[in-house]
Amino acid sequence: MSDDQEQLARFAGALASVATIYDAHVAVVTSDLGGDGVTGCAGDGDAARFQRATMCGVDGAFVRTNARADDGMLDNAGGDVRAALACMLELPTSSCPVSQPLAAALRALDGSQPADAGFHRPGVPLALMILTDSDDCSMVALGALRATGLPLGDEAEVDLACFTAGQGADGGLADPIATFAEVVGADRFWIGIVSGGPDVRVVDGALASACADGRSVVGAPRLAQLSAPERLARVDACGDGWSDLLSLVAWAEPGWAFAACLDPAADQAPTVPGAQVVCTAEQRITPVDRGDDVVAPLPPCGAGDDGPCWRIAGIDTATCPGGIEVRSEGVRGIDRVDVTLRCELPCD
Repeated sequence: MSDDQEQLARFAGALASVATIYDAHVAVVTSDLGGDGVTGCAGDGDAARFQRATMCGVDGAFVRTNARADDGMLDNAGGDVRAALACMLELPTSSCPVSQPLAAALRALDGSQPADAGFHRPGVPLALMILTDSDDCSMVALGALRATGLPLGDEAEVDLACFTAGQGADGGLADPIATFAEVVGADRFWIGIVSGGPDVRVVDGALASACADGRSVVGAPRLAQLSAPERLARVDACGDGWSDLLSLVAWAEPGWAFAACLDPAADQAPTVPGAQVVCTAEQRITPVDRGDDVVAPLPPCGAGDDGPCWRIAGIDTATCPGGIEVRSEGVRGIDRVDVTLRCELPCD
């Protein structure tokens, strides 16, 4: 999707806003798994190896957020997750025209790539985001592509053959939803898709653009037919609301927006078990793509409201050695949330 760099940059910013709410792992793979006999495809292609992290300033094969390291950072991207993700999404155009995003995601999770180790954590929810300007050909066997008798020399030809072979052909990745459920748990994954719509037009022996402006996006009927709608969200690649896709992740489970360390002197009653603090908190919500900031009080947890709140997370924790850890909880959505916490110190 090299002709949508502005969209990709906005998507990276929104993704960073979501990732930094959670204890998250973020990686990028390409849809290139090779294509035996197809021009431009070699071997297993990129073989679902994580892409570009180290060249984008990330310490490791994927981005980690809210995992305090020895240097005190809450991420392994030098403190700029947005820039790292934007860089990671600047992938060069693949020479292999056979697009297999679902199969590539599954291979990245199946343990066959040692370099991808540590990304998938059993029991932790998984969100797969597919950004594509074509359909998913991993649901069509390569033999079925050749059986169409159509040329397979470039992306336009492969897209047409993939569409033609997919009309009732057997083979390929038959049920990706069931496979994901087996790998990560039936209730622990969500798939978001940015693609063309379900309709396909063939004009002069080629798939016509799915976009009114003629950009290189074709229809994706197989992606549109994936089952488990409660686990899926789709955004039209011809539109400009790609970041809306991330609401699927952000609303899946509430996260926490910040962790702060208070001086032990903030404890109003040191002899009483726990930390007795007197604090007020305020949240400033900055919409990812549009609108003005919104400032509102952030109440303490247990104050009778089910919305976002703050609480004492513990004393002398791994995050706050020797101090008092405070976190906000229940944060939902994809907008940036900054929290200001003011606490009283006891008088002598």
